[in-house]
Amino acid sequence: MRRVRIAFALLSLALAAGATLLVGHAMASLRAERAAQAETLAARIFDEMERELSAFLAAEEEAPVSDWRARLAGGPQFVRARFEISGEGEVGVSADEPADLREQLAAWADRRVTRPLRRESPSTPPRDALAETPSPSRLAKEEKETVYEALQSLNRGAEERVQRARKIVPGEGRVESSLADADRIDTQAQPDALAAPAAVEPSRSSAAAPGVAPAPLSQEASDTARLGASSTGSRTGSTNAAKRSAAIVDPLLGDRLDRATLLLVRTVLVDGRGLRQGLVLDEAALGGWLAERVGSRSGIPGLEIRIGNAEDTLGTAYEHRFAEPFEALRAGLRLPALDGGAGAAAILLLSGLLATVAAVALFALYRMVAVALRFAERRSNFVAAVSHELKTPLTSIRMYAEMLRDGLAPSEEKRHEYARTITAESERLSRLIDNVLEFAASERGGRRAELAHGSLTGEIEAIAEMLGPHARGAGFTLLLSVEPALPAVRYDRDALAQILVNLVDNAQKYARSAIDRRLELRVARSAEGVIVALRDHGPGVAAGDLSRVFELFHRGGDELTRATKGTGLGLALVRSLAERMGASASARNVEGGGFEVSIVFPVIARERAAPTALTPPDETAERDEA
Repeated sequence: MRRVRIAFALLSLALAAGATLLVGHAMASLRAERAAQAETLAARIFDEMERELSAFLAAEEEAPVSDWRARLAGGPQFVRARFEISGEGEVGVSADEPADLREQLAAWADRRVTRPLRRESPSTPPRDALAETPSPSRLAKEEKETVYEALQSLNRGAEERVQRARKIVPGEGRVESSLADADRIDTQAQPDALAAPAAVEPSRSSAAAPGVAPAPLSQEASDTARLGASSTGSRTGSTNAAKRSAAIVDPLLGDRLDRATLLLVRTVLVDGRGLRQGLVLDEAALGGWLAERVGSRSGIPGLEIRIGNAEDTLGTAYEHRFAEPFEALRAGLRLPALDGGAGAAAILLLSGLLATVAAVALFALYRMVAVALRFAERRSNFVAAVSHELKTPLTSIRMYAEMLRDGLAPSEEKRHEYARTITAESERLSRLIDNVLEFAASERGGRRAELAHGSLTGEIEAIAEMLGPHARGAGFTLLLSVEPALPAVRYDRDALAQILVNLVDNAQKYARSAIDRRLELRVARSAEGVIVALRDHGPGVAAGDLSRVFELFHRGGDELTRATKGTGLGLALVRSLAERMGASASARNVEGGGFEVSIVFPVIARERAAPTALTPPDETAERDEA
C-alpha cells in the first residue's frame, strides 16, 4: 500500500503541475488579448483625435485669405485670436484682444523670423524678409528629437494630412491695404509662373514624418520675386495682371507662443509680397474640446484623457504625439478595465471543475485499488487460515483414530474420550467446510432461501439444545432466554442454525480468556421485530474494528501477532444469511464487558402469519402464489 500511495501522490502532483501550467498559460493569453484590445482601443481613440484636428485644419486652410482676421466669431472656443504679420513686421490681431497678446506675437515674430534672417544675411536683407524666412515649424524642429518621438506620430491622422500642400487661390490678389502699393509681378512676362499649378512644386512637408520640418516657401517666394524683378520694365499690362493675380498659400504649421498657448501659422504669397497668417490657440481649451468630442463618442465610462505637454501626460497608460502641425501636443489615455471578467471567470470555473473531477477520479481510483489490494490480502490470509483450520482437526482426528486402531487406549474411559475428540473435531471440520461452501455459494450469487413462517421459539430451543454440549466442551455455558408469545416471522431453518453455530464459535474464540464463561442467547420482541442476540463476557472488539466485523476475511488484530484462530468468514456469513432471510445483523460492545451480535427478524402482517404452528416451506410457497 505504501508504494501505491507514493505512485498516486506522484501522479497527482504531475496532473496538478500540468493543470497549473495550462491554466496559467490560458490566463496569460487572456491578459495578452485584453492588453492588445486595450492598445487597439487606445489607437482608435488617438485616431479619432487626429481626425478631429484634421477636420479643424481643413476648415481653417480653406478660409479666405482676404478676411482672415474677421473669422473669429463663431469659431471654436479654443481659438483665442487670429493674427497677420505683414512683410514689414507689422502685427495685426483680431478685435477685442488684449495688447499684451500683440506684444507677444511681435516678440515671437522677431525671435522666429527676423533674428534668424539677420543671422543668415546681416548686410543685404532680401526684398521681402518674411517671404525669405524659414517657416517657424522648421526652426522649432531644429531641436533634437528621438526616433521614438518621430515614430509615435506615424498614424492615420498623419496620413490623412499628406495632401496638405501649397495651393493657389485665384482672385485673392488684394489681401490687405498694406500690400496694395507693393511692387507687382509681371505675369504677362512670365505667364506660367503663377497661372499653372504645375509651376508650383508641392510642399513635401505634410508627407514627412514628425521631426522632419515642412519645406518653407522662402525659395519659391524668392524665385517668384526674381521673376518679377526681371520684368519691371514692362508694366503696360498691370491692370490685366491684377485681375489674374492669385495667392499662394502654404499649409498651417505649428509653433508654441508660451507654455499654455499654441500657434498655427501659414505663409501667404501675393504678387511677390508675403505675409504670415495664424491662429492663437488655448492649449487647455483645445485639450478639453478634443477630449469632450472624442470621449463623448467613445461611450467608454471611466475614460480619462489628458492633453498637453509631456509633463501633463505622465502616469497615463498610453501616450501619443500628434502629427504636424500639433506636434507640440501630447495625449495620454487611462482606460478603464475592459470587460474581460467573463473569460477569466469561465477559465477559473472550468479549471475548478476539472480539478474537482480529477481529484474525485483520482481518489475513487485510489480507493478502488486500495480496497482491491486489501481484499486480496485478506483473501490470501483466508486461504492460509482455512488451510490451518482444516489441517488442525484432521491431524487430531487422524491421531486419535490411529491410537484407537492400534489399541493404545489404556482404558475404556480413554477410548470414549478419544472417540469424543474425534467427533468434536469432525463437527468442527464440518462447520468449517459448511462455511467455505456457503462463502463459495455467496460468491456465485447465493442459494435461494427456503423461508418458513412462524414463531422462532421452537427452532431456537432445538438449536440451543444441540449447541449446549459443544459450548460445554469448550468450557462455556450456553444460557437460553426466550420471551413467550413471539410473533411470526419468516426464516430459513438451515440458515438460522448456521447463524447460531457461527455466533457460538465466534464467542468461544474471542472470550476464551474471560472469567465469566457464560454465553447468553436471548430471543425477545423489539420495536423493529423479533431479535435474536448472543452475548459473551469477553474483552469485546476494538472501536476501530467494530464497524468492520461483518466484512469478509476481516479478523481483528495484527496478522503477525494474532493468537486467535479463525478464517474471517463467521460473522460475514452471519450477515449474509440474515439478509437472505430479510433480517438485519448488528454488533455492539456491551457496557460492563462483553460483545453482542443481534439478528432482527421483521414481523409478518397478522393476516399472513400462522398463529400457532409453523407453515411448511411448500405450503408457504403455495400460499404466496395464491
